[in-house]
Amino acid sequence: MADSVQLVSVYSITLPNKTGQGIAVLSTLQAAHVNLLAFWGYPIKGRKVQFDVVPEKAVELTRALKKAAIEAGPRKQALLISGADRPGALADSFARLAGAGIDVFAAHAIAAGEGRYACLLQLAEADIKKARKIIS
Repeated sequence: MADSVQLVSVYSITLPNKTGQGIAVLSTLQAAHVNLLAFWGYPIKGRKVQFDVVPEKAVELTRALKKAAIEAGPRKQALLISGADRPGALADSFARLAGAGIDVFAAHAIAAGEGRYACLLQLAEADIKKARKIIS
């Protein structure tokens, strides 16, 4: 079975870096029944933390954040690749993108269990459509 390549929306939330910020965001989204495809957080300059959130349905996320007065940055697009886990799964996609002159500026990959993997690729917005076609 071929890998699937899905266009997804990514939103960044920046907050003070202190204990409990992650659960504050996640519990807000849980209460609003927002299903997430991906979520990760990391410290950034100025004693802050950034959470990058990939919702299944962007409108549900933006509605829940607005209601909770949590500000998110502008919507960005990314590609979510998923498929059967195997040696070189990402290497194949990266090789095709590099061959087309497309730079990947961030990638987040994980073995998803049951022989599956998933990878979120962040690229320049201008390259998204071309990249999707190349790796689909």
